[in-house]
Amino acid sequence: KSEPFALDLFSKLPPKGQDAGGDHAWVDETGNWIWISTFRLSAAGIHMVSYDDGRLIYSITGIDSYLPNQYAYSAGIHGVGTLGKSGSYLAVATSACHDVKACAPIPWTFPVPRSLWASGIFFIIDLASMRPGDIATATASATVLV
Repeated sequence: KSEPFALDLFSKLPPKGQDAGGDHAWVDETGNWIWISTFRLSAAGIHMVSYDDGRLIYSITGIDSYLPNQYAYSAGIHGVGTLGKSGSYLAVATSACHDVKACAPIPWTFPVPRSLWASGIFFIIDLASMRPGDIATATASATVLV
């Protein structure tokens, strides 16, 4: 049986007529939460939804604009543990581009001018500092160890 899932994230979060661009997912150790990365400009971030009903619980944003003049987007996520448990974290690898109008996985070496190079970032998100009862939107600087 196939049916829509995580409608808060994929249908309600992005502005009308746009999509979130779901990319990668990881289910935490409890099986209660799914972390989903999104890469489109309209909803870029890492989002936690309920495994049972797909309800959006938490969004971590700001990863896309963490470095000035660059757009970093998720290229993979994986984690250990769950919210509020000591030693738990979510690892997020990114790819990046200097200009979203020409965002492609091209080699950032000569002859591409250095002014157009971009830097991928690797974020470690401390899940232990987040509590299951917290319903909030966090920014990258508040919850991410770089």
